[in-house]
Amino acid sequence: MHFSKTLLAAIAAALPEWSLFFVDYKQLKKVAKAVASGAIPAAEFWASLEAEKTKVRRFYLDKEAWAIRLLAVLGSQVEDLGKAAKETGFHREDVAEYVHALVAKARGRAEGGDGTADDDEDDDATSSGDDEPSSASDSSSGKSPTTTAAAAARASEGGVLGLSGGTALSAQAAAEELEAHRSVFVGTKKGLQDFRRELKLLRQFIELNAVAVRKIVKKFAKVAGSQEQRDAYMRTLRADPDFAFLRAELVDRVVGDVDALLERVAALRPGNSKWAQTRVFTVGCFDLAHRGHANLFRALREYGRYLVVGLHDDASYFKLKRKHTVDDLETRIANIKPFCDSVFVIPSTDPTPYLRAMVSEQDVREGTVCFVRGADMPQFPGREYIESVMPVHLLPRSDGVSSSLVRAIYHCEDGEDTDLVQARAMAAAFAPLDDTGKPCVTEAMVAAELEGLQRKRELADIARAAKEAAAAADAAECDGAAVDTHVADAAATGVC
Repeated sequence: MHFSKTLLAAIAAALPEWSLFFVDYKQLKKVAKAVASGAIPAAEFWASLEAEKTKVRRFYLDKEAWAIRLLAVLGSQVEDLGKAAKETGFHREDVAEYVHALVAKARGRAEGGDGTADDDEDDDATSSGDDEPSSASDSSSGKSPTTTAAAAARASEGGVLGLSGGTALSAQAAAEELEAHRSVFVGTKKGLQDFRRELKLLRQFIELNAVAVRKIVKKFAKVAGSQEQRDAYMRTLRADPDFAFLRAELVDRVVGDVDALLERVAALRPGNSKWAQTRVFTVGCFDLAHRGHANLFRALREYGRYLVVGLHDDASYFKLKRKHTVDDLETRIANIKPFCDSVFVIPSTDPTPYLRAMVSEQDVREGTVCFVRGADMPQFPGREYIESVMPVHLLPRSDGVSSSLVRAIYHCEDGEDTDLVQARAMAAAFAPLDDTGKPCVTEAMVAAELEGLQRKRELADIARAAKEAAAAADAAECDGAAVDTHVADAAATGVC
């Protein structure tokens, strides 16, 4: 298989939304052949190659800055998680042990004088709400409820320890706190795992582009240059500090740091004795399935063994988003089924009646059901009912994955005003993101990308014209040779 086909296959399999930022190997081949035909000077090839390398470097540097920034954020989250585990012991095997630890800790503090406030002060603290356990909505949003030593000292596995006045922390409140910690744990672990996958993809991006540069320089040397020219160029490239990233050394170091953080997080997993019996529900549209969706589905397994996905049909998708799906319902089902145990279709914008049919009273009574979805849409349809019967957990979106960019690439490949759509997609890759993860693209950014694309288009037209001219010349030469042969044959036979 030719390298251009190998490159395109690798991009389509793993990095479709990064396709515009790879070295355009096919375009460079056309330019090299145009140089070989004499249609354009060799300088055009080297200028085109530099433009492609600069595009790759620009994309990489954007990702590098993102990676360094995200590593610091995730490292801080792991530190906070470790402190919470040390203070509360939430990573114990089950809720009973967790509550017991809270009680023992609170008693120790009370004996040390921390919980000996007089009744008036205690009443003031109670009225201010400092000792109140967090509501279900707080725990579902991933916030870790605060619990004072005095409140914890009043708790026991079965009820309340009346050590002093004020609000008591019940076992149920402790369970809610544990679930809040679980959301923080899962969110942190998901962030690290998503990050590691993105880094591996970035390394693949670097490797493929490094091979593409080496291959195209070799190709140019073969058709229009020389071996010495190729060797000199590659030596210069290897010595160029601006392109040292092609060795992927920094990416490898960051992957090592992430692996170390994942090891620390693994030891902080909250206990979940009901994991094997728990069914995890989520609802969404999941159009143009991408790795962000896959990351979400993997993380949902942290909450329970069985994953049930509700999928809006095409009509309800349009009502919710005011746009049509790219993938039809059958395709979307096929895309998500490998990640879950069951899929049910929701022919309405409100999933409430369909979830009612799926969730049993026994599930609710035994606490073996929960609902998890991405945090990008906290006020999702059906939340009122869902919160009334099960815990709700919101997980962060996969950093570095943009559904909008995936959709832009799709429309670019679909032939819709190709240059303009491609320019918008390229601008989107470098644009800052809003709170929902959508790129904020300006017209100036699009215009700059469009200018570069138009120059590439001009070179492609020149290369195509040169190829057609060469083909016409070859055809004329063949026709002339055929005429000469015919005349010679006729002369030999005495016809003329």
